[in-house]
Amino acid sequence: MSFREPAASVSSWELAALRPSAPASLAMLSSTTNKIAARYECDGKEVPTVLWRVRYTGQSLKARAKPSFKTKTQFKRAVELHLNWSNRIPTPFVALFGTREHAVKWARRHFALGYDDAFLLKIDASKLGPVFRVRYLVQDSEIHTLLPESTYSDEFLVLRKVTRRSIIRETYLSCIDEYSSEDSAGRSSGEPHEEEDDVFIG
Repeated sequence: MSFREPAASVSSWELAALRPSAPASLAMLSSTTNKIAARYECDGKEVPTVLWRVRYTGQSLKARAKPSFKTKTQFKRAVELHLNWSNRIPTPFVALFGTREHAVKWARRHFALGYDDAFLLKIDASKLGPVFRVRYLVQDSEIHTLLPESTYSDEFLVLRKVTRRSIIRETYLSCIDEYSSEDSAGRSSGEPHEEEDDVFIG
């Protein structure tokens, strides 16, 4: 979006009102953390319009750690920890998928591990904070992982949390159903959401 240069007579507070404001999730972070995140986040054109998240009953939409990066090395280390499936150290990212197919495949894999059900979240990517594409981070930013590329080729990381207002629809998935039920837990992005409550009650 472009903004036309205002006339010289426009006051400073009016000028500030014309500028797009930063998301609330960014406003709460330190300037150093914001600068480092901005260095690695995807350009808007590189992020699909819709992203997908698999959520299990009672699982939070917030990352387990608050973003706090003083150096690029700390950011890279946090990504590497997130990509280590045996890691138990909290990271400041929430993982999303670029395709519905990959998200459903991920859910079915967890059904095989004993989960009974899950919810598939359809997410408006434009309403998220900084988004990072894992494939680009691994290829271009000297971030190391032992995972095969097929597992992260369309994986994205969002910083801090998935906001409630970004959720377009919530679809119930069951291990006993071959297909998901769109009607069992549909949610429109136009419905009111409480940002303070980041845990869904399944």
